[in-house]
Amino acid sequence: MSGYYHFNLADRTIRNYPGSPHPLGAHYDGNGTNFALYSEHATKVELCLFRKSHDEQQEFVEYARIKIK
Repeated sequence: MSGYYHFNLADRTIRNYPGSPHPLGAHYDGNGTNFALYSEHATKVELCLFRKSHDEQQEFVEYARIKIK
C-alpha cells in the first residue's frame, strides 16, 4: 500500500494522491510525503502526525484512518 499525502495545517486539509510503493517508509519530496507500507495481513492503517513545540513537547497535529481495500 502506498499513498502520497499533502497536509495543509492552516486550513486543516489533507489531500490524498496515488503514491509509490518504494521506498518503504515516509519520504518528503518538497511538495508532500509518500507513505509506503507493507503487510501481508493488515486491513487498516492509522497515521498519527506530531510536531515538536517550542518547549520540546510533542504536539498532536493530525490523525487519519486509512482502510485498505
